[in-house]
Amino acid sequence: MVKGVVRNIDGLGRVVIPKEIRRSLKIGEFEPMDIYLQGDVICIRKPRTSCVCCGTEDEDILLMNKGVLLCPDCLKEFCQGVG
Repeated sequence: MVKGVVRNIDGLGRVVIPKEIRRSLKIGEFEPMDIYLQGDVICIRKPRTSCVCCGTEDEDILLMNKGVLLCPDCLKEFCQGVG
């Protein structure tokens, strides 16, 4: 586990994530990150891949359909509603 590090915010509001932390989480250059507040804490994490309908995060079963990720159950339900 990498220990916490204090970093300054630059004039454009940027903070550098230390190389050791990026390496341990396998975060590459130009990779998108989710940034959100949880109470008074700023959280940064890799975006989670999930079904847009039910939120299932099992990447092994998710299917891309016209640019939208769906789990098999939601895709089946959606297709039944269309037909």
